[in-house]
Amino acid sequence: MQCAAHNEDSAPEALDLKFTPLGTGYLLAEVTRLLRASVDRRMLDLGLTGSMWRVLVYLQREDGRSQADLAKELEVSRASLGQMIDRLEHSEVAPEIRTVG
Repeated sequence: MQCAAHNEDSAPEALDLKFTPLGTGYLLAEVTRLLRASVDRRMLDLGLTGSMWRVLVYLQREDGRSQADLAKELEVSRASLGQMIDRLEHSEVAPEIRTVG
């Protein structure tokens, strides 16, 4: 089996692997996006949206934290977080979520 960048009749081609800070940042963001999309698809099988499972993960790390702190960490408004928590509490997945304030 031969690599596209190398065959027996020619010297191997140099791959352009110039990683600039912007390029590295883009790659990191793209990997993060792809991982989140993969987890989102799996969580949908459990009836959880992306925002719902993220709330549960952050609460699992530190249960009982304030809604203001949780909203800040999730980068959403307190009102949006309140709606997410209401949806979670009405679901069969997480009937009771405990946050402070």
